[in-house]
Amino acid sequence: MPERLLDGRYRLTDRIGAGGMGEVWRALDEHLHREVAVKIVTGLGRGDDPTVAARFVQEARAAARLSSPHIVTVYELGTDRSDGGPEQPYLVLELVRGRPLDQMIDGGSALPPLDDVARWADQMCRALATAHAAGVVHRDMKPANVLVTAGDREAGEESEVKVLDFGIARLLDGSGPTALTATGTLVGTPAYMSPEQAHGDMPVDHRTDLYSLGCVLYELVTGRPPFDAAAPWHVLLRRHMDEPPVPPSRVRPELPGDWDELILALLEKDPARRPRTAADVRRRLGALGAAAPGARTADSRQPAGPRRNPASDRPAATAGAVAASAAPPPPGAVRPGVADAEAGTRATPAPSRPRP
Repeated sequence: MPERLLDGRYRLTDRIGAGGMGEVWRALDEHLHREVAVKIVTGLGRGDDPTVAARFVQEARAAARLSSPHIVTVYELGTDRSDGGPEQPYLVLELVRGRPLDQMIDGGSALPPLDDVARWADQMCRALATAHAAGVVHRDMKPANVLVTAGDREAGEESEVKVLDFGIARLLDGSGPTALTATGTLVGTPAYMSPEQAHGDMPVDHRTDLYSLGCVLYELVTGRPPFDAAAPWHVLLRRHMDEPPVPPSRVRPELPGDWDELILALLEKDPARRPRTAADVRRRLGALGAAAPGARTADSRQPAGPRRNPASDRPAATAGAVAASAAPPPPGAVRPGVADAEAGTRATPAPSRPRP
């Protein structure tokens, strides 16, 4: 299709993602002469869920509060009326060269070296610390929402991570849309959801992100999430609420015990028993790295074991999704700070607690 000029400024060049919620495009900002990613809501005016547009505004407002090298930058929120159709809200975001974590570990053939995992975990903690200090709780930390940039070891450039998608973030000062954070409504991705988030009517604060971080780290060191993501979503939620996870070292016996201790601490059911802040997690990661200087070994690339069923991450009842439609790109491919951002995100009534 011919190139389209969005709102008289952004020339859309390549569609790099599409889903039920809209489309993601690589674009050229003709005012500043830089490449960006543009995320466009489509379908409004045809009876779509009105929270779709609200989530766009929520994402822009939440991310706009944050300044971190490890958070995908939102440049602008706008509304396009150029094609004569219904208004189309859009976000302009930083274009990131890299891949989502879920694509890097999908298939279970090899796991990242532990020193890479430690560095990425430290950077995820920096991103979360920035968000939490600004009163923002992400609520959907998962591998698909963490992009890994392409590094060049020969040039001394390490890969880095960037956290994306604040579409269901909670603004703790109460300025966010109440419809997106209503008590008794479940929002998030079941395989990575904290017990209090899974419960649906319990208070949720920054420690929910630390639990989800624990799920991400568990998957990075074992090749699978702490609970089988192929299980029905309501089963997953009850496991998060009630079942202890198998220690990561039981899945990967050569894993140093310090990793077990940190990940299991993050996965505590009671938020009060988890590390208090992302900064606390960073301190523990620093001690862990000092205790295991030989982390980059052949052992760090063992087979990952059974992998989750990707279909289990797809939403059954959701405000919409923007997901990459193509096969995983090779290392160094250009990715927007938005692809797969909402795949697997649910917004459903919370399950009732089982009777004793």
